[in-house]
Amino acid sequence: MKIEKDVILAIIVGVVIGGLTAFMTLFLPKFLSKSPSSQIETETANEEELIPTLSAESSLTLENPQNESIFSEDEITVSGKTRASALLVVISPVDEQAIEADDKGNFETEISLEEGDNEITVTVYNDDKQEETKSVTVYYSEEEI
Repeated sequence: MKIEKDVILAIIVGVVIGGLTAFMTLFLPKFLSKSPSSQIETETANEEELIPTLSAESSLTLENPQNESIFSEDEITVSGKTRASALLVVISPVDEQAIEADDKGNFETEISLEEGDNEITVTVYNDDKQEETKSVTVYYSEEEI
């Protein structure tokens, strides 16, 4: 039985390609994990983990006023909950109040409104210069409803 040269060459090429594929599958991930670019990515990921974020328990919640509420008084109470002793700024089109939440995270302040629609924005700041903002739109009308 005589095997042709082309068949022998095809077998050799197949074995070499299969061996290279197996080598890359087994050892390439180990080589890539030691590369400088992956170390930079790992360091960046570690740095991102160090940046504190607002957790669900420390987020800002507005309890009053409700969005799209209508008021017949030009001054309303803005209240809610956030982190204990956090600094807050409450802004309406005609007024601005800086307040501090109590030791349980509750806050409350009075803010003035103008005739028509008023966007009320509440921003909470923490010591790491992070902030979270919530806004509601309320309406003030001198007309009786």
